[in-house]
Amino acid sequence: MVKVPLREVAFDSKVKGVIHPTFTYMSNELVPGCNTYLEFTWIKSMPEPRVVVPKMHSHPYDQIELLIGSDPENPENLGAEVECHVGGKKFTVDKTNALFIPRGVKHGRVEWKRFDRPHMLVSITLGTGNFREANPGGRLPNTK
Repeated sequence: MVKVPLREVAFDSKVKGVIHPTFTYMSNELVPGCNTYLEFTWIKSMPEPRVVVPKMHSHPYDQIELLIGSDPENPENLGAEVECHVGGKKFTVDKTNALFIPRGVKHGRVEWKRFDRPHMLVSITLGTGNFREANPGGRLPNTK
């Protein structure tokens, strides 16, 4: 059980409204041999700039992305409208959701179109528990 997260994923410090560094709660460093990387952050106000993941990228590992609303009376309401691009398609969501991104599929350009209340962004990378290999948000220039 991990009770104290690592704080290793620093979103661009120019992005306001996003808590950074993010909270890493699962990695091989925290739990040797788990081979899964899990990090999350709170979106506490409209991100500025609104594009939080600016570039298209892919990973050599499967990934699950979740956007989770914070209203216990209406948990399916995300409290925002978010646009993202996956595999050449554009998606716009305003509900709590989970997105499976197979290894090698390009994704990115995640932009907040509307913000109503705080919500959580969770990223799970399967098959690696290593920060550099997981490359959250495609932020590292070279993961090899």
